[in-house]
Amino acid sequence: MIGYLFRRAAQAFAVVLVVTVIVFILLHQLPGGPARAVLGNRATPLEVAQFNRDNGLDRPVPVQYLDYLGRWLTGDFGFSYKLNQSVGSLLTQRLPKTLVLNALALILTIVVAVPIGIYQAVRRNRLFDYVATTLAFICYAAPTFYLGLILVLVFAQELNVLPPEATPVGTFLTSPVKVQVGGAVAFVVDVERFERF
Repeated sequence: MIGYLFRRAAQAFAVVLVVTVIVFILLHQLPGGPARAVLGNRATPLEVAQFNRDNGLDRPVPVQYLDYLGRWLTGDFGFSYKLNQSVGSLLTQRLPKTLVLNALALILTIVVAVPIGIYQAVRRNRLFDYVATTLAFICYAAPTFYLGLILVLVFAQELNVLPPEATPVGTFLTSPVKVQVGGAVAFVVDVERFERF
């Protein structure tokens, strides 16, 4: 078991490393480089050179990449020029909401999917089993953006039961929670149904 976990962790590390290389290369392949992407087309060559010097973009690309990885390891994820804020502060602002969203989705998934899956396993090959399995496959196969649009249309527009977006105070069943729960419920129902008692 420890060997399996070690292999999976090594694979995950390799995937993350490959993704960082690809993203880094793509950013450097932008027309005019990162400086033009941030400063725009009207920036003078002097402004572009100053930006490159300030951000270390005038150094060799392998040195820039190693510096990039070193900053990531220390928790410095850079600066968002679009939002004019450090990425670390943006993560700090949004992480609590993300954790609440995922916790709600997990709780609802367990509360809804496990009983449905158990009921299906006990009463196989009945009408409820076929309907629930069909709905689970549809939810599992549907892209989350499409499922989200459908759920917003049904619950916010047609039934007018829930708001189309989270309110400042927050609601228990916001659209993102419904979308996460839809796919997760489908997966858990399928797993529970096919378990042998």
